[in-house]
Amino acid sequence: MVTITADGAGGADNTGKPCLVTASGGTGARVVTTLSPSASPTTCTVNVGGTGAAGCNQSGAGGFNGGAPGGSASGPNGARQGGSGGGGASSVSTGTSLLIVAGGGGGGAGGSNAGAGIVGGSGGNGGTPDATAGGTGASLFGGSPGGGGQGGSTTTMTGGTGGAPGSPHSACTATAGGPGSGFTGATVGTGGTGGNSTACITAGAGGGGGGGATDLGNGASFANGGGGGGGSSFVTPSGTGTSFSASTIGTANSNGQVTISYTVPSSLTITKTHIRHFTQGRDGTYTITVGNAPGAAPTDGTPVTVQDTLPVGLSADSIRGTGWNCTLSTLTCTRATSSPPEAATPPSP
Repeated sequence: MVTITADGAGGADNTGKPCLVTASGGTGARVVTTLSPSASPTTCTVNVGGTGAAGCNQSGAGGFNGGAPGGSASGPNGARQGGSGGGGASSVSTGTSLLIVAGGGGGGAGGSNAGAGIVGGSGGNGGTPDATAGGTGASLFGGSPGGGGQGGSTTTMTGGTGGAPGSPHSACTATAGGPGSGFTGATVGTGGTGGNSTACITAGAGGGGGGGATDLGNGASFANGGGGGGGSSFVTPSGTGTSFSASTIGTANSNGQVTISYTVPSSLTITKTHIRHFTQGRDGTYTITVGNAPGAAPTDGTPVTVQDTLPVGLSADSIRGTGWNCTLSTLTCTRATSSPPEAATPPSP
């Protein structure tokens, strides 16, 4: 059996940066599933999501494997401000099909100008399996903030829609965030890019979503964009024991992780041996040995039953074996204890 644990990357934010707007990046998702062994060799491609880049005086880049960049803003005085990038998904695929996707977190809204201490729209969280939306942006002096991008949805197999733009100042042109894309074959969806603003004196920009998007806003009245939506998660229908939760690895500003563990199944063997020739009218003994092949996993305690068929001309007087429960009339022996690799346990007729 193969168990895969995938953690999507967290969205970036501008923690520790001298920025006008502070906003939290979203948390990636953790997805766990178990796949049955394949009868033929299988090659898997593993992509580990990367966190986005912080956005402050410029747009933050999106993280590896589907994270999108934050929006940007430029003022007439040459000042540039931007949102943080969304976190990428962590995924495992084989051939042209995805086996598992753990969505990344959306990027937090951002903007420059030190010391203002405004709290903007936070990034949405990766999907469990559907993702959450980014938070609404901040505003001052009558501005209308931009909306957060919606999270991607595995339930409806759609990417997140972009957040609405903030109300622009008369000298500004603000745009909505772009939509995220869905899964295609073995490729994860890409978050929508944060919206842009031009000719603004001061403007914040929302972060790009890991599966949704955001936008930006404003002018002198100040209305920055919302946070990016998170990316949704997915597991192939053949997965069992599947669970979705918030990642403890892919938190804000942190990369994702993929762990694959293997359990080799037990491999039972059986042999029948005897030492001397059998002579008519005399007792003879032969041994049936049940073993577990070297390198195999221990048996799980499920009962193992051995039944023998005597050759013509032979009759059984007894059947026994240490740890076995044997029935003479049916020449059957059963045991329920586990057998480690290379173990051999003989019942003897």
